[in-house]
Amino acid sequence: MYFENRKDEYKIAIEKYDQTILRAMQETNDALYTLKMTDGKRMISQDRLDLSDKEYSLIQTKEKIGMADDLDLLMKKEAVLTAQKQAVSNRINSLVAMIGLYQALGGVDYTEAL
Repeated sequence: MYFENRKDEYKIAIEKYDQTILRAMQETNDALYTLKMTDGKRMISQDRLDLSDKEYSLIQTKEKIGMADDLDLLMKKEAVLTAQKQAVSNRINSLVAMIGLYQALGGVDYTEAL
């Protein structure tokens, strides 16, 4: 009787351990996927920002030689600012995803203190 209870307790402990391992692996996999996706978006938004900066420089040059007006310049500046806003947003999302991966791997959650 005593050994049967111990065997049952052992089986329950093994099942809990297996579930913990599976949950940890799933959380890590989810965090890696999120990081990969957000980092991809971050790189794309940085490329868009670089392109917008180049276009803005081109419009500035055109404006200096009289081939573009102030409205064209302002519209391109707005596009640059929008691209900057998106790049910052995607960078923040990427950092949050890195924190999520760190936590999934067993890191300390310092955000709880905030």
